[in-house]
Amino acid sequence: ECVRELIDNARSLEGMPRNISVHAAGVVITDKPVCDYVPLAMSNDTLVTQFDMDTVAKLGLLKFDFLALRYLTIIDDAQKQIKETDPDFDIEKIPLDDKATFELISKGLTGGVFQLESAGMRQVLQNLRPESIEDIIATIALYRPGPMDSIPRFIECRHDKSKVKYDLPQLEPILKNTYGCTVYQEQVMRIFREIAGYTFGHADIVRRAMSKKKASVLEAEREAFVNGAAENGIDRAAADKLFSDMSSFANYAFNKSHAAAYAVISYRSAYLKAHYTGEYMSALLTSVINDRAKAAEYIAECAKFKIQVLPPDINSSRVSFSTDSDGNIRYGLLAIKNVGQKIIEDIIDLRATDGDFESFYSFVERATAVSDVNKRQIESLIKVGAFDRLGVDRAKLLASFETIVDNIQYKNRDNLVGQLDMFSQGLLKAPEFEYPNVAPLTLKEKLMLEKDAAGMYFSGHLLDGYSKNIEDIDVVNISDVVNEDDGDFSDRDRITVAGIITDVTYKTTKKDERMAFISLEDKFSEIECIIFPKAYNKYYHEIRIDSAVVIEGNISLKEDEKPKIIVNEISPLIENSLYVKEEKTPEVKREETKTAAPSTPPKDKFNAFMSIYMGANASVSAPAVSEPTLEKIYLRVPSMNCREFYDAKRIVDQNRGGSVRMIFFDASSKKYAEYSEKLRYSKAVYDKLCSALGKESVIEK
Repeated sequence: ECVRELIDNARSLEGMPRNISVHAAGVVITDKPVCDYVPLAMSNDTLVTQFDMDTVAKLGLLKFDFLALRYLTIIDDAQKQIKETDPDFDIEKIPLDDKATFELISKGLTGGVFQLESAGMRQVLQNLRPESIEDIIATIALYRPGPMDSIPRFIECRHDKSKVKYDLPQLEPILKNTYGCTVYQEQVMRIFREIAGYTFGHADIVRRAMSKKKASVLEAEREAFVNGAAENGIDRAAADKLFSDMSSFANYAFNKSHAAAYAVISYRSAYLKAHYTGEYMSALLTSVINDRAKAAEYIAECAKFKIQVLPPDINSSRVSFSTDSDGNIRYGLLAIKNVGQKIIEDIIDLRATDGDFESFYSFVERATAVSDVNKRQIESLIKVGAFDRLGVDRAKLLASFETIVDNIQYKNRDNLVGQLDMFSQGLLKAPEFEYPNVAPLTLKEKLMLEKDAAGMYFSGHLLDGYSKNIEDIDVVNISDVVNEDDGDFSDRDRITVAGIITDVTYKTTKKDERMAFISLEDKFSEIECIIFPKAYNKYYHEIRIDSAVVIEGNISLKEDEKPKIIVNEISPLIENSLYVKEEKTPEVKREETKTAAPSTPPKDKFNAFMSIYMGANASVSAPAVSEPTLEKIYLRVPSMNCREFYDAKRIVDQNRGGSVRMIFFDASSKKYAEYSEKLRYSKAVYDKLCSALGKESVIEK
């Protein structure tokens, strides 16, 4: 009986909505109150329709999707800053054929430019070299799954019009602007109208089927399309092929109106970056004020344009990022922990009415008189160096600020009850506050305080103390891996990175083995590194927060996940004061000394060469004299396009700059190829090459 009741209840609930989900941007617009057309409901204080978007559309109601784009705010913020020095500037009136803007886009300098900043998109722009807004519209529409396959052909035909081809002569006026490539939904609609005689309304049904990826609705149009084309004198087989081509494209088609609207925003943001770089980048940084990783990426972009991002300053900083008279960017006070917008606005008002703050003491006096500024907020401002230009060391301020605040608040209370002293009445000059004699903060202490209060460093970076060691290692910037987008990296690629460990999480596997997940940060970004038990047991002593380390490992690229590094090796970085640069003379691994090596490699198989070479030395003992200097290394690889080759090449690239010649032997073609880079050789390099290729495939000469 209980089972029957359960099934009956389940059947009555089956098919009913489980919960309310609200469309992120959909708005229904009607000429009369919406409740006259559809039932309404409340969801988290938001009025919503009880029908889903498909039902609303079937009822004939008008539904708009309003996209909230961060870049509209960025452009507006940049324009407000520009108007401070150029009141007549109007982003709506900029020319759409500006040479400097298209040069910036064509060079791929589009970091922070709407829709154009990914690595893959930058590569496309460098190859295409856009010269008009139409080129940008087409690029935005093409750079999506599906149409992306047409990008090489589009670029080729763009630069050589003789290569433009049309399946039917009737397609030329439709596809001429996109060099014979079908790019937009509107082009498909026009093909249906002009090739098969569809009406505007019928063609729009096709467009909606494309935009909603309704393949069955689109396929149902095949016969009508072929028949309509035949009536216009077009071969049925050619028409059927054309329909099939459009069907495969239609699953990903972009409407030109959407791409054009995006392209205008892309062009405007690129124009601002080209002509008003400081104002644009400061607005861009303000938009990511709570995203430390993205802010660091854009600060690195500023450096490319020789724009400094200056630390917070109590007399110069505004609420958000802003440009100064030199075109540099001043850090915004709102990004500082514990410092709210109301307090910042009070500080800015004080500067505007009574001038800059002349000392830390005067700041506390003036700020506490008109604002609710408290000790925590003042401490955060000290930590980030906002008072550095007022002449008192941060260490002294940290040791004294609580006493100063207490003294001034005590004096203010006395003034309120009428107990004025001789200093308050101006009869005597108040003695200056005497700061205690404390040792200045070290650079590392400053940096840690800055990161605690603002989430980033201003006085440098912890890695600066290890710069000499890092210079001798061919490391990859973490930002290049994290922002990977159709770039140079693939899953399982072996890389070397250097950074500071900022977080450690320990786990125990099902086999009761210890492993760890760490966050590694360099100057511009952060990445998660996974240390499995085997590597953990070997390098656990290096896994500490704030440790500076070099990590070698393999990239893990998975769909819908951020890139990670699977750790193989960890080694500590050496501080500049202790670092001794590695000698150029190669330290060669020689278990047995070679006395009868051929002067040149034989021209037959590499295996024969190794057999002769190793056999000639198998029974020779080490001589008492010094060994000859190593000149060459022979590396045997299965082919010049395999993982072993790229692993060996990466090791060579990481240790280039020496005097040892590198010669690869391609086992598939039986050919030798000398690598253009020479190797800085050592035992460690030898071990790495042996690990990548096998000891028998690494021959020293």
